[in-house]
Amino acid sequence: MFRIGRLASYTPYSVISGFMSAIGIIIVLQVMPVLGADPVAGEPPSQIAAWPDAARKLNPDSVAVGTIAIAIYIFWPASIRKFFPPALVVGTGAELLHFNGAAAIGEIPPALPTLQTPQLHWNLVARMIEPALVIALLGLLTAS
Repeated sequence: MFRIGRLASYTPYSVISGFMSAIGIIIVLQVMPVLGADPVAGEPPSQIAAWPDAARKLNPDSVAVGTIAIAIYIFWPASIRKFFPPALVVGTGAELLHFNGAAAIGEIPPALPTLQTPQLHWNLVARMIEPALVIALLGLLTAS
């Protein structure tokens, strides 16, 4: 609409590659809940150092849910994705199969939250514009 996507072509490939690699590393570091362990806060070295302890205390239900979820996301047929998205299938399947021993990342609230008006201050909005544009431009680059 505003043809802002063409500005993204001025971003060097090394910047885009580094950004995408960093996202991949962050995703890999989130393996603790899949093993049934509590997430480890801190820098990547401390998170990686916690992997052996988590591997010794595997939660079979958590590993089963994680493995099935990854398999569904990878192998789910594209023709069915339009009607049954993989996330819906994974969530429904995990609930129906009753993996009661699986670790939960958070509590599901029993009701919808109350509707509130956000408190936006102009200085906060001004600080958010630049990072939002950078992320949007990187998204445009990776989509094309």
